[in-house]
Amino acid sequence: MGAASGYFNDLEKFASMLAGKKVNIAKVLDKLYPVFPEMSRRQINSNNEVKEVIKTIYKQKDDLQNFKNTAWGVYGAIADYCSNAEPPRKTQNFAENRMARFIDGDEVMGRAQFIIMDLAA
Repeated sequence: MGAASGYFNDLEKFASMLAGKKVNIAKVLDKLYPVFPEMSRRQINSNNEVKEVIKTIYKQKDDLQNFKNTAWGVYGAIADYCSNAEPPRKTQNFAENRMARFIDGDEVMGRAQFIIMDLAA
């Protein structure tokens, strides 16, 4: 019980810090899902589609409306995408893979946190 309490206390501090910082969602997503000349058209389209889905979550999700233009709002939209969005190609074990990422730490969320902290003013 104490570990859970400590986790939520740390999360509250983290959320408060991010809620007070400005960040541009497009800049975060361009770093999180970059496009390089050597990428295939399919890879570029895939990255651009993911960015658009996250931007839509950011614009439309009710619980993010009070955090527009903040690092916490961007973080929340990315977290929502990572934890809830259906994958473009559903494999037989996509649900198990999602749970493993949740338990082990989602690589995309780790990169997103680093990028957001770097860009937040």
